[in-house]
Amino acid sequence: PMRVSELLASKGDLVVTVHPDTSLEQAGKQLARYGFGVLVASEDGSVVSGILSERDIVRKVAEAGAKGLDVKTRSIMTRKVYTCTPDDTLDDLMRLMTEHHFRHVPVVNEEGNVCGMISMSDLVKHRVVELEAETELLQNMITSR
Repeated sequence: PMRVSELLASKGDLVVTVHPDTSLEQAGKQLARYGFGVLVASEDGSVVSGILSERDIVRKVAEAGAKGLDVKTRSIMTRKVYTCTPDDTLDDLMRLMTEHHFRHVPVVNEEGNVCGMISMSDLVKHRVVELEAETELLQNMITSR
C-alpha cells in the first residue's frame, strides 16, 4: 500500500503556518495567496497548535460581520487536530478522514514537526489514477487473450 511520504514526494510538502495570534483577515490573505483551504496554526512555525479553514473564517464573518476579521486565529481554530505520519498508508488516512468528516490532515514527523498536508482531494486524485491504471491493465489482459 502507498504511504503518505510517497504522496508528499509527488505533490509537494509545502505547509503554510500562522501564529495563533494572527487576525482572521491576515490568515485569510495567506489562504488566498497560496490557494490553500486550511492553515496550520503554530506558536513556533513547526508544532501544530490548531488548524484554521476557509470555512471557519466564513462562519465567523457571517456571525460577526466585518469585525469578525479582527478576531484572532486562536479563538476559532480547531484545537483537536488529527495528524498522520509519513509512514501511514493512504488507505488508513482515507478511513480516518472519512470517519471523522474532515478534509485536511497535517503530516507530522518523528520530531513532532509538521512536514506536509494531505487533503481528501489529494487522496481522491491518487485513487482515480490507481483505478485508471487497473482498468487499463484489465483491458489489456482481456484483449490479449
